[in-house]
Amino acid sequence: MRSFIGVLQVLGLVSGVTHFAQAGSGQKPPNIVLIVADDQGYANIGYHNSTVLTPRIDALAKDGVILESYYVQPICSPTRSSLMTGRYTYRLGTQATVIRADVPFGIPLSETFMAQNLKDVGYVSLVWRNEPLCEIECIF
Repeated sequence: MRSFIGVLQVLGLVSGVTHFAQAGSGQKPPNIVLIVADDQGYANIGYHNSTVLTPRIDALAKDGVILESYYVQPICSPTRSSLMTGRYTYRLGTQATVIRADVPFGIPLSETFMAQNLKDVGYVSLVWRNEPLCEIECIF
């Protein structure tokens, strides 16, 4: 259930952007900056704890949308694979381990990633990551 809530948030974000892009308002769709931080404590960021100085992240949060109810898995690969595809980790086979660059498995290349959906509505995406998620290599 926890992952489902996070998936709904991501789907809401993507569908909202899709609606905006299809509206034909002549305006550019909003920028999207998605930051996923492993082992980030709740009070380890300025907008939750005034003794921690994170002014640029605080400014992004103030002017943007904060997804604070995205429940994560105990390790990074399951969390990221669920977030990027909108699918449960057990359907992807990523629920139990970290996907490393030297292992012969990962998310099947037939899966659609959030960046691909955003590209379909006119976005240009950049993925800056510290771990692989795909079987071979993801190119967006």
